[in-house]
Amino acid sequence: MFAAHLTHESGLAPTTVERHKLLVHRFLQEICPAGAEEFAALTPEIAIGKSMVRRSEFLQMRALGIDALATIGVAG
Repeated sequence: MFAAHLTHESGLAPTTVERHKLLVHRFLQEICPAGAEEFAALTPEIAIGKSMVRRSEFLQMRALGIDALATIGVAG
């Protein structure tokens, strides 16, 4: 559904859609590691809070010279 929306409603190219899907998948794995049960209880406040914590961790690693993207499996 998400990919179809991005393709048909937003008019995005297939490669852009795939990148968005990957980002959303990683985000949901991070925010809802328990899966659908946890997703049902997700609120904007929880998502924003978890995202801010993750961003803070990323910036701390970057400041220490650690390749933060490599730690989550993203080739840099």
